[in-house]
Amino acid sequence: MNDYITLDGKRYHTAADSWEPNEERPLTVRRLMSGNTNVTFGPATFTGWRGVVAVEVGAQAPFGNIDDFRATYRKRSALTFMDHYGDDYSVVIDRAVGEKSISPMWTAIDNVFRVNITLVKL
Repeated sequence: MNDYITLDGKRYHTAADSWEPNEERPLTVRRLMSGNTNVTFGPATFTGWRGVVAVEVGAQAPFGNIDDFRATYRKRSALTFMDHYGDDYSVVIDRAVGEKSISPMWTAIDNVFRVNITLVKL
């Protein structure tokens, strides 16, 4: 097991308290006039990951820095992703990406950005 993920060829640490794999199961819940509830499950399961990636401003290869990470999430295309278990996937970054600097000196070499992302497996 790794203490990092790999996204678009660069390694990044994740915040242990907020990184989570998730699975979405499509289903429809209907309330019937009889008062009963009817649930229909779809056959698919959608796999994804969401949480906080800790991106260092001054990270050195093979780890990515904040400029690498920004370039990755601005690509608007499929990306390679390796999870903490070393399993490889093709993913996209879903919609909004939120950055928070832990220092008021955003460009300081020892600063870390906490970036909220959601990855969706293709």
